[in-house]
Order: sequence, then structure tokens, then C-alpha cells
Amino acid sequence: MNRCFPPAVRLLACLLVAGAWLRAAEATPAPPEKANLLRQILIADTVEAAQALSHVPDGGFLIVSPKLGKIDQVELLRRLKSGENKPITERLLAAVAQVVEVFMRSSGYAIATAIIPPQNIGEGALRVAVLPGKVRNIKIEGNRWFSESLLREKLRIERGGLVQVAELDQSLAWTNGNQFRRVKLHVEPVADTGEADLFFAVQERFPLRFTAGYENTGNEILGLDRYSGTVTYGNLWGLDHQVSYQQAMSHSTKLLRVHAFDYRAPLPWRHILTVSASSAKVNPTFFSGLFTQLGKSVNADVKYVIPTRLKQWEGEVTAGLSFKQTNNNLEFGGQFADFSMNDLFSASLSASAVRPDQRGRWVVSATLIGSPGDLNSRNTDETLGKSRFGARSRYLYGQAWAQRVTFLAPGLSSIARLSTQLAGTNLVPSEQFSAGGLNTVRGYEERVLSGDSGFVFSHEVQRALPAIPLGKKLPRMDLVGAFFWDYGRTIIKHPLIGETKAAYLSSVGLGLRCSVGSYFSATADYGRQLEQIETPGAPHHRLHVKMSLAY
Repeated sequence: MNRCFPPAVRLLACLLVAGAWLRAAEATPAPPEKANLLRQILIADTVEAAQALSHVPDGGFLIVSPKLGKIDQVELLRRLKSGENKPITERLLAAVAQVVEVFMRSSGYAIATAIIPPQNIGEGALRVAVLPGKVRNIKIEGNRWFSESLLREKLRIERGGLVQVAELDQSLAWTNGNQFRRVKLHVEPVADTGEADLFFAVQERFPLRFTAGYENTGNEILGLDRYSGTVTYGNLWGLDHQVSYQQAMSHSTKLLRVHAFDYRAPLPWRHILTVSASSAKVNPTFFSGLFTQLGKSVNADVKYVIPTRLKQWEGEVTAGLSFKQTNNNLEFGGQFADFSMNDLFSASLSASAVRPDQRGRWVVSATLIGSPGDLNSRNTDETLGKSRFGARSRYLYGQAWAQRVTFLAPGLSSIARLSTQLAGTNLVPSEQFSAGGLNTVRGYEERVLSGDSGFVFSHEVQRALPAIPLGKKLPRMDLVGAFFWDYGRTIIKHPLIGETKAAYLSSVGLGLRCSVGSYFSATADYGRQLEQIETPGAPHHRLHVKMSLAY
């Protein structure tokens, strides 16, 4: 070949072959680098903390720093699980950051940000820094009667603290426990800082309130009418303590007069101490004035309340001590009886909770009440037996109450209530379960039936009616119509000869509710008896009226 072709031709041919080899080499793709697979995600609350985390071989796919608080790690793992053992790419990194950020914001960290800091992912461990958002500035506006230092102490939010929805909600709920003010919060994120400014707007009024009320919830002996006047002050000592005094009476102060005192002290650790006391004096006449009875009663209660929250349930647990002293049972529907003074000492433990949902809300409570008995000479079986045969100084009974409000349609709602009591012995009149009257079975006299155990069920359908305008300076008058059915049953633990062990009441009726802002409220319920147990010839229907005027 060398002899057939000149040297120049042979050189050109070599260059062409070499170029072909280079083009072939360039066209052939290089073998891909081995990609790291995602084997573990480690989450911390700062960039430095995230970068300091090390791969934990037996730690599972997800590890979350305890400093991020109690979050649902099972749910977060479920959302991230699809990325396990997938190649770590830019797209996967962005997806992980987005999932973590959305989850943290839905878990109560309102302005949380998730970022992927610089790191070595050689072991398949991905570190994520969650910046939950911190408080930069706090500003309180609109307060006059409640000092800023008091509000800050109740809110318990400091600069540099985390912006957590659950904590903010609890702080607002605690601060709004006073009826004379409402505090609203606006969160303003500060761009590119991971911080936020908190603005608290306070709506308040002078913490003094006067209330006058009327209701026809009395009885034939002490009069059907009840008039009351109450004064409440809501910032005693400048410490947010609330104190109120009430005086109630029948149509004659000589017939019935009641004094009541209440004191509510919110404690710095967000518990509540309440103290209440009352005294009543009755002086009715019997048998056309031939006999009179001077009755006296004294009550005192101390309660310690612990607010609680469990998932969607918000409530409180209460422990209490109670003292009652009386020489009559006329306030509880009793008849003329002459017995000596007796004392009751009891302790109680109760729990109550509220849970709203899309269709309405649940309200439930349960209480256990008991007494050891024989604590003094007026607290014996013999003494209490004079007020009711078979009553014991040592007793234990439980109470339960539940209400379901269901929104059926705009302006239309259903309200179902159930209250029960279960006792293990005969109880004195003040501790018995009663049925009949405005708050139990309407259409009957108050406390027409009493027993040691029993239950009352009520179902009410309410319909909002057109509101009535009252002028530019007054709120409108809201009206609600109601149709109800009530049923109650009482049971005597150990009935006497001739006593009925169990009896029931039932009624249907119509009602009207009226309100004008927080200044006026009134209810009127007309009930028709379905079970007629009262004195023959007595009307088998009743109109129950209750109203309150406040300023």
C-alpha cells in the first residue's frame, strides 16, 4: 500500500481514521456515577443542629429532634415514606423540604420553614433544618382597664419564643377568661428572617357589671316569683380576680331572702381557685297562718379547677369541698317539717369538656360526690334521718351530663340533652335528683318529683326568626323559636311503705328566646303535660319565664 499511495495520501487517511475514532468516543456516553439512595431523614430545629446530626444505622427512616416538641411523627413518616430508597436528586430534596414544611405548619408552627443545609449525603442520610419561627416583637393595643403587665403575664409569650398555634390558642383562651375583655391576635411574619411580630388587640370595658333578673321558678310555699340583683367586679386588686354578690328574693323579703358571694382567682400557673358562699332565710306560714316555720340554710364551696386539652377536646378537671347547713327542705320542694339543724360535708371530683366539629359540638361532664359521714353531732344518720327517712351521713353518688348541638341548616339547629344521677343510698333533699320545672321537664312545677337516682332527657329544635332592629345605637333583637319534648324519671333507692319507687314526667311545648347583645336576654317556654301526676284539678300546663337585664 505504501508503494501504491504517496506519503501525503497515507497521512490524510490516518487523520481521517483518528477523527472518526474521536467522534465515536465523544458520541459514546460515559458510565453514570452511582447515585446515593435515601435511607434516612434527620430533622432538627436549627441549621447547625441539623448539620451536626449523624446517620443512625438502626434508627429507622425518620428521626426528629425532641426540641421540635410533640408532633405526630407517625403521620410525618407516612407522608415521607414514598421517598425511601429513592435516588437523592434535586427534585427529591425539594419534595422532602416541601412535605416537611407543610406538615409543620399544619402541626401548629404557623410560619415554619424547612431547608436542606449543605451536607454530606454519602451514607444516604438527609438532614433537614426546620426553622419553626420565633417571636420578634410583641405589641398590645387598646387596653385601658387591664394593665399591659397583667396581660403579658397572662399571655406568657416572650421575645425569641416559638410561634406555635396551639400555645397561642391556649394563651388567648386563658386571657379571655374574663368576661370584661376580649383579646385578638394578628401574626405578621417578617420577610427573610424566620420571625414574626405579634399584635394583640384588646377590646375591653370598665370591669363593673350590674344585673337584674326575674324568673318564675319558685314553689307554692315560698312563692313562684324570684327576683335577683347581682353586682360583679372583674379586676380586683389589679390581678384579674372576679368577685360578685347576689341577692335574691320572693315577692316578699320576709318569705324568702338569699345572699350569695362568689370569688374567682386565676392563678399564675393557669389554674383557677373559686370560693362561694350563700345564706338563705325562709319564713312561710301553713294552715291559714296557724303555723310558721323559720328556716335557715348556709352553703360554702371551695373548688380548684385545672384547664385541660386532649386533641380536639377542651375542658377542665375540678376538685371541690362543700359544706351545707340547714333546718328545712322548703327550697327543694319539701313541705312543712320541724327538724333540727343538720350539716353536710362532701368532696367532689368532676371533669367536663367541649368538642366542636363541622356539624355542631359536644359538651359532656361527669361528677363524683361523696361524704365520709359522722364528722360532727349534726352529721349523723340519726340527725339526717329526721330530714328524710333512711338518709345516711355516709354516701356516694355520681352525676353525668351530655349535650349535642347539631346544625341542621342555616338558622335551624337540634339540641339534645341528657342528665343522670346514680346513688347508692337514700339522700337528703339537697342531694336528691329532681325533675320538673324550667331546667328539667317543662310544663310542671319545680321539683315536683325527687329521687335518689334518675335521668332527664330533652330534645329541642330551634329556628332563628327575623331579627328586630332597635335603632342605630342599640344592637338588634335576635329571636329564636323552639319546639321541645322533655322526659324525666326519678327512682327512690329504698322507698317507704306507700311510696312509689319510680315515677316519670313527660311534656311537649313551644318556646321563644330573645336577646339584645349582652344587655338583655329572655326565655319563655310553654309546656303541656303528657303525664299528669299533680293534684287533680290543677292545670296540666305551665308557662316558664326567665329574663335578665345587664349593664
